[in-house]
Amino acid sequence: ILMTKYFHYTTQDHIRSIRDSGVIKTTESNVSMEEDHAGPDVVWLFDKTLKVVPKMLYTKLYSQDNFLGWFPKCHVELEINLDKNEVLRADKFLKKHKANALWIQKLEKAGGIKFHTQYVITRAIKVEEIFNARYREDLLKQRKHSFRDSAGNPVSSPRKRI
Repeated sequence: ILMTKYFHYTTQDHIRSIRDSGVIKTTESNVSMEEDHAGPDVVWLFDKTLKVVPKMLYTKLYSQDNFLGWFPKCHVELEINLDKNEVLRADKFLKKHKANALWIQKLEKAGGIKFHTQYVITRAIKVEEIFNARYREDLLKQRKHSFRDSAGNPVSSPRKRI
């Protein structure tokens, strides 16, 4: 077994549910533009720590019904040891599950990061597989700046223009 280090990013709220459930749960793999959960659900991973928050890791922040802006979903960085044979590069995973090439391009553009830099595993990750967790205040501070791609270049905001 070849164990490899991966990183998963989440919010403080999700850390509580991970602790309570004992696992990082799988989520939508975005294989299809038309159909939810067309491909296996996955846990999204990176093989390097993030220096810049990609657009895909921002979420809309609301107070009551008021839109407050975009907030990074990367308060906490989880370092995970996984068998390399269980993990697949996201671009290869999407192709394996016959994701439309144009759809993949749209997702990469919207997310501000290429799928060859992301990884997936098609099962929940047990808390025992997490060997380090750290608060990433440096990533949270980026919410005050313009959106940036994985290389740190400015990109347009994901907000829809009216």
